[in-house]
Amino acid sequence: MATRPALQAPSPARIAAALLAAAAVLLPAVPVPAQEQTAPAVRLTLRRQTPWVTASHPRLEVEVRAVNEGAEPLGDLALGIALWGPVRSRSAYEASLREDPSGALPLLALTEPLEGELAPGLARDLSFRLDLSFLAGLATQSLIYPLRVEIRSGDLPVGVLRTPVIHLVRRPELPLDLAWWWELHEPVRYGPDGRFTSAALEDAVAPGGWLAGALDALRLLSSGRRTVPFDLVVSPVLLAQLQRMRAGYAVVEGGAVRHVDAGEGGAARAEAALEQLRRVVASGVPALTAYPFAAPLLPAMTGGGLARDLPAQLDRGRELVRTALGAEPDASVFRPPAGALDPAGLRLLACRGVRVLLAAPTSVERPPQPLGFAPPATARLEAFPCGPVVALLPDPAVQALLDPALLAADPVLGAQVVLGELAAIWLEQPGVPRAIVLGVPPGTPAGFARPFAYRISRAPFLRPRRAADLAALHPPDPEAPPARLLPSRTPGFTRDYAESLRRTRRLLEDYRSMLV
Repeated sequence: MATRPALQAPSPARIAAALLAAAAVLLPAVPVPAQEQTAPAVRLTLRRQTPWVTASHPRLEVEVRAVNEGAEPLGDLALGIALWGPVRSRSAYEASLREDPSGALPLLALTEPLEGELAPGLARDLSFRLDLSFLAGLATQSLIYPLRVEIRSGDLPVGVLRTPVIHLVRRPELPLDLAWWWELHEPVRYGPDGRFTSAALEDAVAPGGWLAGALDALRLLSSGRRTVPFDLVVSPVLLAQLQRMRAGYAVVEGGAVRHVDAGEGGAARAEAALEQLRRVVASGVPALTAYPFAAPLLPAMTGGGLARDLPAQLDRGRELVRTALGAEPDASVFRPPAGALDPAGLRLLACRGVRVLLAAPTSVERPPQPLGFAPPATARLEAFPCGPVVALLPDPAVQALLDPALLAADPVLGAQVVLGELAAIWLEQPGVPRAIVLGVPPGTPAGFARPFAYRISRAPFLRPRRAADLAALHPPDPEAPPARLLPSRTPGFTRDYAESLRRTRRLLEDYRSMLV
């Protein structure tokens, strides 16, 4: 059943004891949508995993789903499990998500036969439990161990999943400070006639939609006896569309118009989403921040000669959020839409009282750190004549893992992989006060939101904080020169479009003067 490991591996008896479940638990086959099927292959996704194990709680529970995406049934099946030795750097951790460690043998290797076949287009859930108490005898420090789970057919691997196992030998004395924000935004989905041109927002608030998932995660963070601080960035465009939906709406689909009455379907879900948001904000847990009114890209505004309209955008955005959610957004903390910013926009924000900027990973130059360690989480930006602004900079590697398109393939695995990346950063210098920043973007898959929120809120090696608090605790080096703001690679307004906006503004001003 188990292959005999070498080197520092535990004894064969302890390896055998590691498989607490004598066989994988096979749940009933689950039909999956038909899709194009080519070569025999199994897609493995993570359904559930113990986020971390400790010496006092060494049991690891894992559940995966295996889907036969080939055209032929697969028989002679077996479940293979291999736990490798620890990775001791971020680069080694990231490599372990792609391949087995080179020239190493696993600490633990198990193979369990599976009954029956896996027919094309069907799924089977497989779960197992491992007793990892032997890890406490192999190392005196907390470490990350790569785990490989594979499905074999006729002794050939047809599906592989790799996930990190975080082993904590003791409770961390100095957790990694973490500032994180959840960004809620949806582009305008209705036309000039008031009818929605897409069902995207309907889908977002429906069960399994990205907004429903985000609100479920935010409820976890802001309710109960164990709340966790975070920043909440809300788009007035999203709120205005939810308000429009709750009153009843029409949506154009395939040339036909579908009407939804207030209190029904998507209208009822939009009202529920607004109420959930109000409860999250009323809890006092999150720090509330508002987008500008129409969620414009700031470089497009300033580059198009429309900078004079930005103060009104900021004021109207905060007013709409305040009215809809019953709380005043913090004007000193700001998240630019899409993280896009230029020097003119920065100067305007600073002169409007912004002191903490929720920036993009690429907002400033970030020189490589010794040994490849994570870069500083904060930087000082000068905005003469209105004083400095502290930019909170997400870690580039962590933020790349939060790409919604990437997470959609396996949301739970995505949550565990991000947690592993954060653990690897903490393990770089576990005895040094350090900080990390990340932002959860709009459109993040619902299946990711709650598992991720749970992991971040409970991880002993992380200490979540509000952005303003982290900026005060980890200020930029006062001896270092100010960081240089890098150009945002975002589309701008065409010259004709910007001129049409300015012309419309002049006409409105002329009309207003006639009414006075």
